[in-house]
Amino acid sequence: MSSDPTVQTQNDLGLRAADTPDPVNTASGTAELAAQGRDLVLPAIFLTGAALILAWLDPLYFQFRPYPIETIVVVLVELALIWFAVWRRHMALLYIGVGIVLATLAVQSVTQPSPLSVPIVAIWPLRMLLVVLVGVPWAFLMRPPGWLNRGLVAFVVSTVLVLGFWGGPATGAALFGWNVALPIVNFSPYWLAIDSHNTVYASDTYGGVVWVFDQSGSARGTIRPARAPAVGTPGPGVLPVGIEEELRLAHVSLLPTPAPTVVGGPSTGAVPGVPVLAGFDFCGLAVDGSDNLYTIDTSNPPTFSILRFNPDGNITGRWTTPSDYGPTRGCIAADNKYLYVASRFGAILVYDFDGNLLRTIPVAYQPFGIAPDHNGKLLVLGPNLLNRIDPDTSTVVTSTLPMPQQNLTIPYQSLAVLQDGDVLVTDVGNNQVLRINATLDAIMAKLGGQGVWPGEFQWPGGLAQDTQGRIYIADAQNRVIQRFDANGKVEAIWWAARSYPENQTSSDGDNY
Repeated sequence: MSSDPTVQTQNDLGLRAADTPDPVNTASGTAELAAQGRDLVLPAIFLTGAALILAWLDPLYFQFRPYPIETIVVVLVELALIWFAVWRRHMALLYIGVGIVLATLAVQSVTQPSPLSVPIVAIWPLRMLLVVLVGVPWAFLMRPPGWLNRGLVAFVVSTVLVLGFWGGPATGAALFGWNVALPIVNFSPYWLAIDSHNTVYASDTYGGVVWVFDQSGSARGTIRPARAPAVGTPGPGVLPVGIEEELRLAHVSLLPTPAPTVVGGPSTGAVPGVPVLAGFDFCGLAVDGSDNLYTIDTSNPPTFSILRFNPDGNITGRWTTPSDYGPTRGCIAADNKYLYVASRFGAILVYDFDGNLLRTIPVAYQPFGIAPDHNGKLLVLGPNLLNRIDPDTSTVVTSTLPMPQQNLTIPYQSLAVLQDGDVLVTDVGNNQVLRINATLDAIMAKLGGQGVWPGEFQWPGGLAQDTQGRIYIADAQNRVIQRFDANGKVEAIWWAARSYPENQTSSDGDNY
């Protein structure tokens, strides 16, 4: 070791110099860190603005009720995570936070209500496009390397084209009447009936089909009354959705019936060259205390037949109506004692469940709907009148129904009696359903109104109530069944679809 103090001092200075940061390098590192921070801040600002705006404009919905405040609180918590990651420049935590925000945005988009006439195939792609249009700009603002930029551009272009072609035509057809060939045909429900297990039956305006839904709203399949064989012969029952279409494509006949005809052209609206079933027109549906389903075949006048199906969809009864019978809207009802059939010529036919006509009760008008109450009486809807009939004694008590405030030109149509004795009637002229108290002297509530959104109607049809008090209303032109809670709040929308229409000549009572 050197004892020269000068050398020692220089060595000490050298050591201190080596331990001291270079001012130039220090400034460069600080600038780099600052640039990295700015690169993270701008994308975070964009994502914060987009998330908060969409949280307010498109909040989370639950049972068709918006929750904007709750949505904003959730989004603020997620954004706090993102800004913490930006502050600490913790990239893994940042990516996790962004992923959570985009997932929340996707849930917000999916739960938004949509026009009832827009098919489900159009909803998902266009709403997912919104998520893409938020996530991709954020990714570009992160200033990725050139190869990743090019990949993002390719992803955006292909994704927009795919989602646009997927959902755009169906949306345009539903909202703007574009003449496009859609891959599915949404059903158009009219008459409803519900059994003791809350299985819902809905007649389809477009031809010969009764849809069967479980209580969750899932379509179990369809019953084709026109295909029903002779009583006692095993029939097709409830056919799962898609099964019959597959059999047709394979040219397999379901039953030993004549070959289906080929129809087409603008007069029927059917698909040219597609085999269709024989026409079957409905004037109503009913379920008895044993969960048997009833309808009337009105497609071959002047002969009309009452058909009975068991819960499996197999025919168990077929009875011919009297020669002077004429179908009317809401033509059939049942309770634990009798089957009731309404005639347009001012009569109520009372049957037992073996098809025997017990009596005929005259009414002074064409019935527009019949429904049993919970006291053994039958309510019969007329032109703004309601008859309460005792089927055992044939006594009739007539009441005048309260009138709505607008559009009085169309009489009330369908009818249902609720568990508490109140009465539901469809006010088609105003596209609403009225709840009238049990004494029939006051309108207690109005459901719906003209429109295409959940809770609104375009030509309400059949009415029904399940064992839990929920109310079902068929919406023929919006092509859905809407379910309301006991307080009249919409809580579910049911729909169904098949690959092509069976028959498009049915009117489900429009001619009666």
